Amino acid sequence: MRSPSPPQLLWASFKTVLRDTKSPVPLVPFHSVFKGVSGERSRLGGYFELANVPDEIAALIYEMVSVGLCPPLGG
Repeated sequence: MRSPSPPQLLWASFKTVLRDTKSPVPLVPFHSVFKGVSGERSRLGGYFELANVPDEIAALIYEMVSVGLCPPLGG
């Protein structure tokens, strides 16, 4: 992976730093995917991950998100 920092510095993701320092800070990284030329009629998708989020909160978030699930398929 190419790093925008000077070569003597190593790149580390927020999740890696969070895990290595054993920090209790919650982290929710998002990743979105777009395939197409325009916003209309193109395929959209993505995912998110919950790190250091209490199980009760994670269950509520997954329940809210799953209500709007729709596969990114043309049809």
